[in-house]
Amino acid sequence: KELEENQIEIRKMRHDMNNHLSIINSFIKDKNLQEATDYFNSLSDKLQVSNREFCKNSIVNAVINTKYNLAIQNEIDCFFNIDINGIIPIDDIDLCSIFANTLDNAIEASQKINNPLKRKITVKARCDKGYFSYSIINNIGENIAVSKGIYLTSKPNKKMHGYGIENIKGIVEKYNGILEISHTNNEFSVLIVIKSI
Repeated sequence: KELEENQIEIRKMRHDMNNHLSIINSFIKDKNLQEATDYFNSLSDKLQVSNREFCKNSIVNAVINTKYNLAIQNEIDCFFNIDINGIIPIDDIDLCSIFANTLDNAIEASQKINNPLKRKITVKARCDKGYFSYSIINNIGENIAVSKGIYLTSKPNKKMHGYGIENIKGIVEKYNGILEISHTNNEFSVLIVIKSI
């Protein structure tokens, strides 16, 4: 649903683009440069939801775009280095789940950091030499709750939340991969390595 809404918004903007450009052109012809600038700036703010190409994989690109736009809205500094243009040893639903769950968790943790300058998420993924590797590191501002090796959600409704990491564990086990989760006082890190079948 999140991805669909993002795509609909982009299609609406593209459809109306000629109209917007005509209005800006009209302001410029009438030498109303301030009005042209104001209109352009308001249009530019709306266009921040537009699609960027983080990688050639359409599923991953759609997920990252949605989460990236959410991160930017929450003043989170993001760095993505994605090189998974080849054949990936994971089906699309599982791939989507890995990216979406980890990015959701990273964004949620970042939102809890009072100082926006300290909010940071770094994502690296690649498919190379028969392996898919994925790494996400985000800054944290509070202690991580762990019980018997299980990371606990800080959300009030425990029955409806807290399944993200467990879902990822299940996916990695399904492909006989390696999952490493670690944290310090300042950072939370997830590393996934899955061998091509």
